[in-house]
Amino acid sequence: LLMLATALAVGQAADAASPAQASPAQPSPTAIPVGGKIQAENACYVRLPDLPRTRYHLGGRYGGFGAYNAKTGVLTYAGGAEKRTKKNVVTSYELMAIELDGSMDAWNVVPYPQTVGYSRAWDSGCREMASVSIGEAEWVSVAGTDGCDNGNVEPVRKRGGDIKLLTVGDAADAQSVRWQTRSGVAADALPPVLASGKMKLLQSFAAYDSVRQRVVFGEGTFGATFEQKARSEVYQAVRRGAVWSVTQLRPGGPIPSARFGSCAAYVYQKDEGVDGVLVLGGQEGGTLHGRPLAEVWWLDFSKGANGTWSDVTARFANMKDFGYRRGGACAYDAETKTFYSWMGGADESIPDGSKHSAGMWRVDLTSLGDPAATLSWERLAKDKQTQIEGRALTPSVWDPVNKRAFVIGGRNGLTEYSDVWVIYPGVTGQDCVDLDPYAPFRQPVVPTQAPPPTQDPSQPPAPEACSFLQGRVPAAVITDAIANPGKIPGWLEPANPNLPAGPGNPPRHQLSIVNPGLPWHPLYNSLIYKVGCP
Repeated sequence: LLMLATALAVGQAADAASPAQASPAQPSPTAIPVGGKIQAENACYVRLPDLPRTRYHLGGRYGGFGAYNAKTGVLTYAGGAEKRTKKNVVTSYELMAIELDGSMDAWNVVPYPQTVGYSRAWDSGCREMASVSIGEAEWVSVAGTDGCDNGNVEPVRKRGGDIKLLTVGDAADAQSVRWQTRSGVAADALPPVLASGKMKLLQSFAAYDSVRQRVVFGEGTFGATFEQKARSEVYQAVRRGAVWSVTQLRPGGPIPSARFGSCAAYVYQKDEGVDGVLVLGGQEGGTLHGRPLAEVWWLDFSKGANGTWSDVTARFANMKDFGYRRGGACAYDAETKTFYSWMGGADESIPDGSKHSAGMWRVDLTSLGDPAATLSWERLAKDKQTQIEGRALTPSVWDPVNKRAFVIGGRNGLTEYSDVWVIYPGVTGQDCVDLDPYAPFRQPVVPTQAPPPTQDPSQPPAPEACSFLQGRVPAAVITDAIANPGKIPGWLEPANPNLPAGPGNPPRHQLSIVNPGLPWHPLYNSLIYKVGCP
């Protein structure tokens, strides 16, 4: 265990509607400070800056929408809710972002217009939706309730569910983190079940079928507390510009029982003929107190776009050690062919079990395409831990580049959390102690070399980078140009190439760009060595 104290700034929301009674102070979820680490069995947990307190929310949230850009390191969170009593839920519309490059010790609350994203009003926004990555910088918020539609599905009350697209760029601000204008479902053409429920589908599974370029989602419940409203239908959503066209799929095979709180990921292995969605766990519907499910289902698309259901639970040799799961996060890493499950409601009867997991598991799906092959869960971190509280309803956000999972908020009973974590599977020992979660995106210091007090005329001058390049040209490009100046046009050429070199015609050694008045471009406005800086 490594504990590193870090100050945490507190954000304030600039806009909200009428005030409401403040909820009681929440207990501290952990003694591990921001920047601190937890060494698990075969994983390393690092605490990131907490979600901020805002004008009407204490910071703790559950059931929100998470999104992340693996190429820029910008992490976002939107919506969610506080469960202030068993019957009183206060929903949020706020959008937050943080740059994971070490430059920010607090999240930004990102403003957005009334006409895009979630419904912006007191106790409005979106909760218990699914978070799905559909591209490097694009994520969609799928279904949910309490204003995900911004009036698109339920024009009067604006409390419906919807599909909203968020673009995550290279900065934690309103220019880079944006809801797509007019994004939403074709409300006048929704399948009957979704239309009758105003698409207020909570805790459904959702995954992106990259082969057919569609979002596949289903199951879930239309009631916040009553299992009788759980569903078993499956849908596809296809993007037409900004609008999502939703149709119901009719899979073959045995249909899973109605349930909510399951978690899913799309699995595609071209050479093995694997093409489908793996759906884990959930809680059974149809009764007042449905049982949690220790089940794994496979929705196979290899023989048709409607798919075929099959119960593959029996293929997992140690399913009893894994137990049931509901309301947790999951992801499939295509490069390693590994499925991950973390957090969520869990089985306290298994070894080191807990009703609310703080742990992480994985399974190698390399042999998923072989029906005779046995699969096995590997525990990376115990469900029951003392240094971090277990929780459910944290979004499924996975970093496929740096192989890490995020934990953003979540809920355990009537307590929702504001702490944010990143989990590194397979990182242990000294590697955990030395781990820097910001390393992939830290901006390198641009080397600058001050001129010597007196210049030896027999020696060429050292290369220097003009200060205006910082922030306009990638630091790695500048560093390379300084280290290898001969690769850059103009290096050590006379200021006026038509005249002899001399004191009045010095050599070019200041790194600049061809036209300082325009943005840098590697082809059309590239680096060049000049005499003097603008």
